[in-house]
Amino acid sequence: MSTRKGGGFYGYKLHLAVCSRTGLPLAWDVVTASGADMRQVGTLLGQFARRGVRPRTAAMDRGYDYQAVYTVCASYGTLAVVAQRRNSGTGDGPIPRASERFRALYRARASVEREFGRLKHHLGLAHLRVRGLPKARLHADLCLITRLAGALQAT
Repeated sequence: MSTRKGGGFYGYKLHLAVCSRTGLPLAWDVVTASGADMRQVGTLLGQFARRGVRPRTAAMDRGYDYQAVYTVCASYGTLAVVAQRRNSGTGDGPIPRASERFRALYRARASVEREFGRLKHHLGLAHLRVRGLPKARLHADLCLITRLAGALQAT
């Protein structure tokens, strides 16, 4: 949060869906940082649905451990794999958290963290120098398109 005269500014968040096998970004959205994370799950799954893709699972961190997220995932035919928040009350979800299957699926979530690292350190996403949501979206779009173009070139 900045201390500019006239009020605070929270910045932006990039919500990203990454293929756990290839490590490539498949869907994304940029929103203001003051919004709740869980609202973006439907947006990302909707992008997949419009392309005719139905992910079997979606591994997410504990910021997404809300019943609404499980409901949205189920409506798209996707199993939510979400770490449990403290005092959550959401229960186990579709896959028991103590199971080996859950642990294996949740470990695959590391692919999105690696991708964020690549985007920040190699493609200029770390220090955003633009103001306004449309410009922030354009900057993220260009970084992600550059990443995908690099992957195409490597094949």
